[in-house]
Amino acid sequence: MNDFTTPNQGSAHHGRAYRIGIDGLERLFDLVQQQYDEVFGPKVKDGAITLERLNRFAELPVGYHDEQRPGSYAIRQTNDGTLFHYAVGPHAVKRLLHPANRRLWRAEKTDAGWEVSADDGRPRPVALFGIRSCDVESIDILDEVFTGGDYVEPRYQLARQQLLLITASCPAPSAVCFCTSMGHGPRPRHYDINLTEIHTASEHFFVADAGTQRGQELLA
Repeated sequence: MNDFTTPNQGSAHHGRAYRIGIDGLERLFDLVQQQYDEVFGPKVKDGAITLERLNRFAELPVGYHDEQRPGSYAIRQTNDGTLFHYAVGPHAVKRLLHPANRRLWRAEKTDAGWEVSADDGRPRPVALFGIRSCDVESIDILDEVFTGGDYVEPRYQLARQQLLLITASCPAPSAVCFCTSMGHGPRPRHYDINLTEIHTASEHFFVADAGTQRGQELLA
């Protein structure tokens, strides 16, 4: 793992960037998995690259590319070994931060009658690995809705405080992406760690830079 100092554009934190290979990226993944209850990232499922729970680094979509056009979506696998050369998939991060269904209480019938217990509603620490700029922008909107006004949704707030954002710059936006119309681009505006994949005929590595103190500590 080689490192070099560089300014971090788009973030208030100016940290150190690291040039890492596949082995170094796997070490980072393993470290994150040790510190967070769940890691979610891109995974091939049902013919698409979707946002799923990752149990192993090897579950990342190695060599996959996608083809997205109006009314059309397809993926194909190559032998180039890339990890992030596709546009965002069909799933959003909202379901992880604000699930559609949540248990508020439960009741159990006993010999003495009904016992009712409330769900404590405490979300577990979650890491997102390899999400894109548009995912981050959607989280910003959720932040504004659930924590930006007079009434704060406490469970969302806690989930958000515990959330680790490891993003990936998007090298291949699709024909139906909306970076420009939403005022952002292939590189996220903020993150804990951002990964930029460099793949040429002779080299394959990642530039990992920190956007927060938490990200810097992980990279160090």
